Amino acid sequence: RQIMQREVFPNKSIAAGEQTRLFELTMAYYPSEKGPYNYDVAPTPFSAGINQQGLLNNPRSRWGGVMRELTYTDFETQNIETIEFWLMDPFINPETGEHDNSLHGGRLFLNLGDISEDILRDGRKTFENGLPTANTPEAFAENPVDTTLWGRVPKMQAVVNAFDNTESVHTYLSSNYIFHLLYAIVATCFAFFIFYTDRVGQTFLYILIGILALLFIVRLVRGMQLILTNSKTPKFYLFYYLCILEILPIIVLAKVAMYL
Repeated sequence: RQIMQREVFPNKSIAAGEQTRLFELTMAYYPSEKGPYNYDVAPTPFSAGINQQGLLNNPRSRWGGVMRELTYTDFETQNIETIEFWLMDPFINPETGEHDNSLHGGRLFLNLGDISEDILRDGRKTFENGLPTANTPEAFAENPVDTTLWGRVPKMQAVVNAFDNTESVHTYLSSNYIFHLLYAIVATCFAFFIFYTDRVGQTFLYILIGILALLFIVRLVRGMQLILTNSKTPKFYLFYYLCILEILPIIVLAKVAMYL
């Protein structure tokens, strides 16, 4: 039900236009029930495990918590001096509805602070769309980077979650998206035919391999065309990349398929 401010603070003066309803957080906590992220079935150094009914063997070996953001962090300016909350009696006997003196214990902590998302612990924020799109001085001048123990990190500020919108980058990303979409459509159609046909399944499989190989060759040629026209990388490195990372895996897969 709705809780009005007059119900909790009967002597409070409510200004015109002020919200008269209190938006409460109603939370039920059952210590014997495991949380959604507690996967310790067998006893571990951090938990006593759970029983066959899915309840915790020893609730004291685990803890439950809830978290939310603070919309106001300047407590002095907002004149915030206290934290107020209501806690119902957790030691009520469910049969009698009265306080049970035999039940006791438990701790409640309120922690105010920051939660760091710096997983690599280098004090930097890295984002893919801030890295240079080519290994050229012009690209590094446009998107400057710094080098740490974990790799290259952009020096620029993350403004939007979007990539470079130049013609070359846009063409490259669009080509990848289109070819990947074609791969999925062709593979799905042929998988349907292969599954529901008995005699011509092998023929469809060969046709599927041929079409996918053709799409791969077209994608490879288009990608090399974009690289050659928009990159100043030496041709030797492009040939080296083509042989090691593009052609060699196909040869290995072909050899494996022949032996199978």
